[in-house]
Amino acid sequence: MDNLQGNLDALAWGNCLPMGTSGQFDIINSEKVQELDKSVDVYGLLETSFDLMDKEI
Repeated sequence: MDNLQGNLDALAWGNCLPMGTSGQFDIINSEKVQELDKSVDVYGLLETSFDLMDKEI
């Protein structure tokens, strides 16, 4: 036996990595296209948040 432990040990022996949910799960995929309710001005939002941070400091 070797002294490998954890992820490296699992990979060396061809086993599943011991991380995550440790169980099987289903991936559910929807073909429905997601749409935005309204557009958002990201630059304006960031500018507002930085202005608020400056006022608090």
